[in-house]
Amino acid sequence: MSAEYIKELKTHHRCISTIPPHDGEIRYDHGFLRFFGITQDPQTNDYIMVTELAPYKDIRNLLRQNFTDLSWSDKLYWLRNIAGNLVTIHNAGYTHRDLHPGNILMGQIQDGLTVAKLAHLGLSRPAKKLPPMSPKEFYGVLPYVAPEIILGQKYTEASDIYSIGIIMAEISTSIPPFVDRAHDNKLALDICNGLRPTFAEGTPKSYIECAKQCTDFNPVERPSADKLLNMFDHWWKITQDPEILDDTFSAADKIIPSLDTSFTEHPDASYKSRLLNFEGVFD
Repeated sequence: MSAEYIKELKTHHRCISTIPPHDGEIRYDHGFLRFFGITQDPQTNDYIMVTELAPYKDIRNLLRQNFTDLSWSDKLYWLRNIAGNLVTIHNAGYTHRDLHPGNILMGQIQDGLTVAKLAHLGLSRPAKKLPPMSPKEFYGVLPYVAPEIILGQKYTEASDIYSIGIIMAEISTSIPPFVDRAHDNKLALDICNGLRPTFAEGTPKSYIECAKQCTDFNPVERPSADKLLNMFDHWWKITQDPEILDDTFSAADKIIPSLDTSFTEHPDASYKSRLLNFEGVFD
């Protein structure tokens, strides 16, 4: 068992242990998958983490299959879950480093709510032992990678926040970012020059402004996970309280059924984590 795999197990345990207990038990509806243990494939000898089942797969799958039936209340609740997870991860001294829809699994809790749960905590490398990577090599999905990482700088909490901003755009449209172009050196260069995904018609202005702040080129200008959690929580509560005279998100709900969510994926677009290296591209 490699040191990287053990590190992921420790990261998962440390993050889970920081969640305040409820009635003496950890509340897994806070967004982390329930961890049962590890097993080993008898044929390949690979080690496997055994977690609870995510019946709705990942957030992209749920968005694509049910977009016209989803309300902004649903989406804000998921973002609230994700930001809450990120607060826990950052408070435990970690960064996620590979935050994208494929790592946001969708479960269900007792009251019937669908909940977003982060996976692959703090380790975006395969469990098998790998040779050391160069400073400019990393694993990730290019559209969700912050420009400073593309440029060879170290991961920070702000790098995770950038990924949240890109995910916010996809939640708005249900269309993967930069789906119509190759995920290559040219896209990496364009991202570093300020290219960002668009938002669906009718998306609330405050939501767009928040996402744009998350994807600011300067990491210092991005909000913290705590600030995002408070913002998503505030917006979600607005959708739950009929006495609050704010129809921003309810008005946006009325536009969702008319949105065009069709797209053709470029053959060189990739939405799975892979080894990326842009060394020399910006010289």
